[in-house]
Amino acid sequence: MSEHPTAWIQPGEVLLHVGVHKTGTTALQAALFDARQELRSQGVTYPGRARSHYMHGLAAIGRRRGWANGGAVPRSSLWDDLVAATTKAVDSRVIISGESFCEATEEQAAQIVRSLGGDRVKVVVTLRPLEQLLPSTWQQYVKAGSSLSYGPWLDDVARGPGAPKPATPSFWHRNEHARQVAKWVSASSTDRVCVVVVDPRNRMGLFEDFEDLLGLRRGTLQVSTSAQSNRGLSAEEVEMLRVFNERVGHRFDYELYDHIVRRAGFNAMVEGRRPGPTEASLVVPARIARIMREHGRSAIDSIHASGVRVVGNLALLVPDSELDDSVEVVAVDRVPIDAAAILLEGLVEKAFAALRSGEFGPEPAPLIPGVPAPRTIRRRVRRLGGRVLRRLGLRR
Repeated sequence: MSEHPTAWIQPGEVLLHVGVHKTGTTALQAALFDARQELRSQGVTYPGRARSHYMHGLAAIGRRRGWANGGAVPRSSLWDDLVAATTKAVDSRVIISGESFCEATEEQAAQIVRSLGGDRVKVVVTLRPLEQLLPSTWQQYVKAGSSLSYGPWLDDVARGPGAPKPATPSFWHRNEHARQVAKWVSASSTDRVCVVVVDPRNRMGLFEDFEDLLGLRRGTLQVSTSAQSNRGLSAEEVEMLRVFNERVGHRFDYELYDHIVRRAGFNAMVEGRRPGPTEASLVVPARIARIMREHGRSAIDSIHASGVRVVGNLALLVPDSELDDSVEVVAVDRVPIDAAAILLEGLVEKAFAALRSGEFGPEPAPLIPGVPAPRTIRRRVRRLGGRVLRRLGLRR
């Protein structure tokens, strides 16, 4: 008899959580990270040391971080190490969670499942209504360097999957719900795919659903107190960052942008303030919401027909709230001075720290082709000197 007869995942099996983005994934991963030791005591492994397996997923599908010409593809050993750790956990229930897996092609999804153990792998896809994803998704694109305004972006997304030259191709690749589910059914099988519908009215519902899937005691997964804030931005805050991107973002490569702008200046603003009472929220106009609801109804029909396991109420993918045709995107022409000051403070502090450390941004092009740039030479000399001192016992 199984140790956890009510759990969907049994000892020796792997639960691969593929996202999608903005469905409570960050909160879930933070809860898993915080409970890693307690999970082990209950026979569940959350492999590795990272908060999530996002980078491992990028390595698996060979995808860069950030925009197309942006960050480097994570080293393949990240994925190899995760596979090795999963293979070793033969007596444990394993949970892997990374939103990047949802961006795999059908061929990549099949390879991921094979690498993790084939028939021992079960896949869970978390879903929310499309119209609720739109504001936070656009914010994520802006935080990654996009300068496309909210209104035009909404109109572009509303053209639907398959539209030519989309502004953000990843949106429908991630969020065409029926196709996302079908992809993982093809990679595994109908009885090894589960859809979890996130209920926004139940804050702990997602944690409880995963506790049940994994056979964990109720209350094992809790809201993390150590996770970085992922709050939504006011229209004024995100417009300030968008205009910044429009004016100077193209001068950065992704690694520098991520290091200085996103992780320093932007995070300082998110952590250091709360939007004031007069700041506007991002809204979804009724005309856009109706289109998203049509996509939701089609997805519900397809998921029902697929026969996959469903946790929660699929009907929640199409909200039944009344739509107000007078609601339109707010035009922002000024920003709070404290938000601008905090953003600037974070940028300056990080830039000064990077300058002092000698690790400011990417390596410049060499002055002489084939000869490393001076900074590269200095860094290599320092590293070599450090190794020599350690060999001589003069440095630990």
